[in-house]
Amino acid sequence: MRALTSSPRFAPVAALACLAAAACGEVKTDSENFPPAGVMEGTVTYIGPLPCTVRNTPDSVHVVGAAVMLIFNEKLLPPPEGFGTTAGQVAVVAGDELFRGITPDLPVPGPEVGAVACPPAGTRVTVSAGWKAGPVPAGRWQVRGFYDYDGDFSPLLKIHQLPTEGDIGGGAIANPDEVLMGKQVAFQSFAVGVDPDGTGSYQMPSSGARVSGIAVSLAQPLAQSRPVFHATGVLDERPGAATDVTPTGDVTQGRGAVTDAQRVTLPRDERFYIGVSDVKYATSAHKHFVRYKLSPGVAAEEQAAAVAPPYYIQSGDFVQVANTDRAGKVRGIPESPPGLTVADLFPQAIFAKLDSRLDTNQAAQPSPAVVIQGINLGKKGEFSPLLSASTKPVTVDELTIAVRPTAICLDPLDSLKTVYAITPSLVARNGETLAKPEEIEPKLAAQLGRPNVKLVRGCLPRGKYQLNLVYSTGQAWTIPNEAGACLTHVLTAAGTVRSGQEQLAPDGVCRQTVEAGTLARTVLSSQAMTLTVGEAEEDAYCEGIQGDDHAGLTAADYCHGTPRACLTALELSQLGCK
Repeated sequence: MRALTSSPRFAPVAALACLAAAACGEVKTDSENFPPAGVMEGTVTYIGPLPCTVRNTPDSVHVVGAAVMLIFNEKLLPPPEGFGTTAGQVAVVAGDELFRGITPDLPVPGPEVGAVACPPAGTRVTVSAGWKAGPVPAGRWQVRGFYDYDGDFSPLLKIHQLPTEGDIGGGAIANPDEVLMGKQVAFQSFAVGVDPDGTGSYQMPSSGARVSGIAVSLAQPLAQSRPVFHATGVLDERPGAATDVTPTGDVTQGRGAVTDAQRVTLPRDERFYIGVSDVKYATSAHKHFVRYKLSPGVAAEEQAAAVAPPYYIQSGDFVQVANTDRAGKVRGIPESPPGLTVADLFPQAIFAKLDSRLDTNQAAQPSPAVVIQGINLGKKGEFSPLLSASTKPVTVDELTIAVRPTAICLDPLDSLKTVYAITPSLVARNGETLAKPEEIEPKLAAQLGRPNVKLVRGCLPRGKYQLNLVYSTGQAWTIPNEAGACLTHVLTAAGTVRSGQEQLAPDGVCRQTVEAGTLARTVLSSQAMTLTVGEAEEDAYCEGIQGDDHAGLTAADYCHGTPRACLTALELSQLGCK
């Protein structure tokens, strides 16, 4: 757990959450200015250690932290269940309110302003309070939550929006008895509004909708920090990537190996050179992928700045464990070399296409969502057989992440709409079959929870992609993030936010001049990495993709070799595909 400080950001977290979520409390529905909307409300119960307290003024003491309820649309769940990046609503119950009934039992800080007092180890209390979130649009929603024990949550800063080590996790849980026996958590689903035709297209009644009695339990201490990471290298041993000298002295000019982990670029027509039945593939399948080498935390030269205001970045070794179903059976990745069922491992790696309309590289493209699923090869950097994968967490100080040359394109709000998994070729350059749609599609449908999935031939969508590492607890870390760039809003040393444009100075510091002086923070360059899908090695190859009979796609459904369903309206216009 990060050491508690006297930062004034402890106090305003509830007010900030209301600002970020646009409203808190009652939802007005009685005029044209306030259209019908929904309210979700209930009780949050905390079971855990006594909280810490901080003296904000000579005469006032506040409880550190708050109970945070993150309200997710079921069609936009966060990884690993989905590809959502932001909660639809945030509800916060301040620690002062949650622990009001046991104020005499709380630790008392010293008389100096900023003094912090924490309870002795082994304390355990149960307290409850009411919570309310709104306006909530029509749809089906899940409530996930945590108690921010160390007070570092900020709804305005993405790097401070998820739980860290020592926080108490939970939510509106459907299977509490199973969770106590070590099973995976299943969250309850709540309908806001009505679904008149049973298709999942919810509508808001003219009188609005209120869903009451939602019980949120926060009782699971989180024993690990978020998977904070930085790239330390890249491996590129793809056949044909590097210049090679044969035994007879002939020189084969390669297409150029990727060497800079901060600037990895894949061609949008990336294809395998040999097929899965080739003996070379079976023995060294990992070498056919571009692979990132990741280490925990930030770069060594950035560590002092990372733990200081405004970042307070908490990190530790990666915690690796096999991805299992609710019965405890290890899941495999959809595709595997012959004779080797490959285990799916946490943390999972997800490359999400960034919104090209923004120049800050800080937000994923909302619709269509385009993701490339990485493959966690563990520390060894090789495929892990299903039988050897550990179902118990193990710590590792390095991960290798392979980049699949396959993009998944989906409409995040329409679960019945076809999901396209596109790859430049289902056949390797030597003619070997790489993947059969009839085998891959059912596995992807089960993994994504979408009934209509099609594996089709198509060149990858151009653009920049962020990398997300995600634990089964929902704890995650994303690069690029706010620590790696100057922003259009300013992070102060106190962790608060000011409007205005930061300017990057030659010394790697973001600065902005304000009335009281100059605000400055060090940029963490290791947190600015992106993956780029660039131009094709062979434009004619992409242009030659004129449809996919298996998926029922024709030339009219493609734009320069990429399915139109994977491109935004702006991209279609820029590419001349109207």
